[in-house]
Amino acid sequence: ITTEPMLGLLGTNIQWIFTRKIVRDLWMHTCVISAAVFEEGHPPRADVFKELERLFPELEKFQPRGIRTLLERSATFEATPGLEKVRPRARTPARNLFLAGDWTDTGLPSTLEGAARSGYTAADMVTSYLEEVCNVEPGTATEFPYHRAEIP
Repeated sequence: ITTEPMLGLLGTNIQWIFTRKIVRDLWMHTCVISAAVFEEGHPPRADVFKELERLFPELEKFQPRGIRTLLERSATFEATPGLEKVRPRARTPARNLFLAGDWTDTGLPSTLEGAARSGYTAADMVTSYLEEVCNVEPGTATEFPYHRAEIP
């Protein structure tokens, strides 16, 4: 289908395709689909392949060696009204503890984008904390050689 390591798709139930080369001309494609779009919560294999053929017409001439579906019930939490009130922020009461993950309060739902934003936010906070406790010039912490024993 593709050799791109990661594709985000719009206008389809297939949200992401991750690609990995197995051996010479053998590739594995992992499609991420929200189970919420299927009545039984499990996408029929034929529907997934038909959707892939619609997105990638050249796929018609290829025969997959195998299709496997996996349902991960705990992959995404249900975003109900009021949930943002209980999602923790990156900064915690502990001065040297920062949280990251798609489940934290990023202003986005629990998605790859939310996880990425959360990671960047936590990394910025860690950098600021290290600049403060190691008494280095702001903006230079990424160049500073930290040693665990020196960090409070």
